Amino acid sequence: MKSSKTKNIVPSFAVVGHPNKGKSCIVSALAHDRNVEIGTIPGTTTHCDSFPMSVDGEVLYKLIDTPGFQRPRQILEELKSADTSVDKRPEVLKYFIENSHNKEKYPDETRLLEPITNGAGIVYVVDGSVPYSNEYEAEMEILRWSSRPSLAIVNPIGGEQYVDEWRTALRQFFSVVHVFNPLTASFEKRLELLSSFSSIEPEWKKSLNTAISVLKEDRLKHISRAANSLANTIFDILGYKIKAKLNQNEEIIFKKNESKFKEEIIKKESDSKRKIEKLYSQDSFNSQGSALEELEQFDLFSEQSWKLFGLSKEEITVLATISGVAMGATIDIATAGASHFLGAIVGGVLGFSAVVFGGETLVETKILMLSLGNKVLEMGPVKNANLGFVLLARARLHHILIAKRSYANRTKIEMKEAYNNMLAPLEFSTKRKLDKIFKKLREEKADQQDLKKLEETIDSLLNQDLLNQEDS
Repeated sequence: MKSSKTKNIVPSFAVVGHPNKGKSCIVSALAHDRNVEIGTIPGTTTHCDSFPMSVDGEVLYKLIDTPGFQRPRQILEELKSADTSVDKRPEVLKYFIENSHNKEKYPDETRLLEPITNGAGIVYVVDGSVPYSNEYEAEMEILRWSSRPSLAIVNPIGGEQYVDEWRTALRQFFSVVHVFNPLTASFEKRLELLSSFSSIEPEWKKSLNTAISVLKEDRLKHISRAANSLANTIFDILGYKIKAKLNQNEEIIFKKNESKFKEEIIKKESDSKRKIEKLYSQDSFNSQGSALEELEQFDLFSEQSWKLFGLSKEEITVLATISGVAMGATIDIATAGASHFLGAIVGGVLGFSAVVFGGETLVETKILMLSLGNKVLEMGPVKNANLGFVLLARARLHHILIAKRSYANRTKIEMKEAYNNMLAPLEFSTKRKLDKIFKKLREEKADQQDLKKLEETIDSLLNQDLLNQEDS
């Protein structure tokens, strides 16, 4: 994807400030880059590193991570000793940081100021959870000597109790001041900050407007790809079948394959999560497991999972009635534990013919008679009317948490409040549309047109889910 046939200016922004104020987090969030090193110990960043924000190989803008100020008052005093006119200050500052003696004496400051004197815009970062102090004024005054376009960010690292006084102080030096938490900032909030960059330098407006358009288009493309992946996963799971040769140990083979059936479905769902995480470049920090490790504590076939993500007995009954399907026993999740979901054997051919859950058939089995008296056990596809809805709800929640997650956030995802607060209930028309598709899958009648309908429905749901998050 190319944003424009004419080459735009690629703006660069040096993110500067005191050590340990979240500068690297801001770079990571705005550059969409998890490779930015983030540490809690002051001085983690010791050199200037440039992180381009690119889409399909096209660089839209660059963020420069810098060391923190260490001795700004001494530097300001030396700059003032030059006793020069205001219009000459940028030249004095550039000469100062290029002086080899000053590079040895003030290594951090000369490194962080170099990209600014070479044309980068300034993003000055402070911590809104600590009170304002005049010790910061020397830093801001040095930055003002550069005459470069600049804005300030109040990062509420530990709270917002001092944000107002910071706003008042920063406006003495910067025309644009934003409160921005890089760990929690939504996609729209990041675009809003990016848009404000163009207000500090008109020459960047075209490039940044292009960047915003490209990022929005890329976002929609990611959602569309996620919908395609999820639709294929649900088709794969609901249509899954296994076969096994039968011999004298038929009951043992049955039990072994019902365990295999469950394990394969769980694996397919887990693999789908990894694909979504990779799609959004949110997989690199998960060296110890999935970003949704906590969600996976609730087994797909657990009682709690079905209560949280499935339709109610009444909803299933209504949909089945509308579809003209006679409902025998309804799904009673409240009385079935996880260990019984694929563990019950009921009467039938050879003493077992179906895997049941709370009285409702999950998987039917068939005994296929082959030549020479050989027999094959065929298990699947899934016959349970609720599994498709459970899979979809879990996938929607996972997508919300991954798609809205800032690249600066390296912490474990907290799931405690996510279940009730993030998923909007399905409209009845959507439930009915999905139920028709799931029913055709259970009956092995679904085709590519049904897959397309499912993908379009999921695409609409994923878009609406993220819009709901922006509004909340």
